[in-house]
Amino acid sequence: MTTGPCVMQDSSFSLPTQRYAGRSVNRLWNLSLMFLILLVLLTLTLPTFVKDALPTTLMPINRSLPGSRVGVLTHAQGTVLKIDRTTYTLASLALIEDKFGTPVMLSDLKFNDVEFGVQYWLGTDLGPNHILQLVVSFPE
Repeated sequence: MTTGPCVMQDSSFSLPTQRYAGRSVNRLWNLSLMFLILLVLLTLTLPTFVKDALPTTLMPINRSLPGSRVGVLTHAQGTVLKIDRTTYTLASLALIEDKFGTPVMLSDLKFNDVEFGVQYWLGTDLGPNHILQLVVSFPE
């Protein structure tokens, strides 16, 4: 028999440490993956949010341009407008203002069965029914 101290190795003390390390790596991986997915979704939706949140007019409408038309707006849904029974589409960089020169956001143009006086300019190079500039006379 041996008279010295008996050294026993108990593997149960090292397993929880390894399990904890494995769990924290898995949690870190899952959090990193969720963060990347959130970043991709945010990157995809941010341009749409910015487009809707900011006024569409970055510069004032040039009212002295030739080819101005006037009419009555009866329907507006997104970029599709109905003026004097003709359907028009707003150009992607269309300038929209009220009669006082205040920029109007595209999201504010949602009407049906209304009658607002408008002044508009068509973009001949974009097609026959594309509006480049629009001034809406909202009721006071």
